[in-house]
Amino acid sequence: MKRLVTLATVLATVSLVMLAFADLGICWQPSVPPMGMPMGSPMGQPMGPPMGQMGAACPPVGCGPAPMPMQMGPCFPQQSCTTFSVEGGGRVLYTTNSAKITRENDAAGTGGGIIDLVRDLNFSQSTLVGEVYAGVRMCPTLAFTYTFTIPREDDGHGRLNANITIGNTTFTQGTQVAVKSLTTLHRWEGEVYPIIGCNYRAGGLLLGELLVQRFRFEDGAASDSKVYSEFLMGVGGVVEIAPTENAYARVKAAYTFLQNHYGYYIDGEGKFFPELKSGCGSGGMPSGVRPYVSAGYRYRYAEWSRHDPNVKFETSFHGPYVGGGVIF
Repeated sequence: MKRLVTLATVLATVSLVMLAFADLGICWQPSVPPMGMPMGSPMGQPMGPPMGQMGAACPPVGCGPAPMPMQMGPCFPQQSCTTFSVEGGGRVLYTTNSAKITRENDAAGTGGGIIDLVRDLNFSQSTLVGEVYAGVRMCPTLAFTYTFTIPREDDGHGRLNANITIGNTTFTQGTQVAVKSLTTLHRWEGEVYPIIGCNYRAGGLLLGELLVQRFRFEDGAASDSKVYSEFLMGVGGVVEIAPTENAYARVKAAYTFLQNHYGYYIDGEGKFFPELKSGCGSGGMPSGVRPYVSAGYRYRYAEWSRHDPNVKFETSFHGPYVGGGVIF
């Protein structure tokens, strides 16, 4: 509970700071000219908007990319109708990793201990991880994203500090083993934005993750392997703000849980949209296509007990990332 309170406090603080920097002044500008003629207007000027244009309408699609990233990612509230866009891209993360297996003593009071895959079995502490993603945006209120982490292999060796059962084989405390692992992660995210400002929006985040791990243990006498899969759900919040015409920043956080699982997911990312030549008969990019580059930082922690309640697994990673993609 203390960790949950800490997470909520961090998310609320970051959200308030981002909203504090939002340009709220333009929110008071009307989206259509006021009815009637202002005082001091020159004679002959129309008394109001033309017939049939009494309300705000979606801006027409321009020759080149949209002038603001909010029109493709976040959206301005002046857009009265829903716009649809698709996004795809990839990221490379440089992560610092931690993975531990904690086993309680058995009925005889033996076999318990902590197996640290990094310190005890010499797994890599820092790694490069790649991921690709695709998203659908129904601007300005809904977004759905699927992310696939490219399978990551790791291996190590060392002496076990506790008993561990892999497949049908139990490797006992003190045994010298060689270990190989293959990890894959699938992540689904759904975002809904009930709070929409002129250059910011805030809302809720629904998160689902499927973690698939394959372990193979070997010692001098035996070898065995097993595939584990864990599904975690999470709920949290997300805040986006566009401080300039060609960039926006996003912070999202979630508390993950399901049965004997719990964890935290925090991610902050900034995207920059360079102004490129549009394809209006000049050989440039097609109209409406917006490439971007991105950078951010991510923290992930998860803890769970599998079929044996006496065995607890803990994994975490954190680190910066860079990426790029396109919205169209």
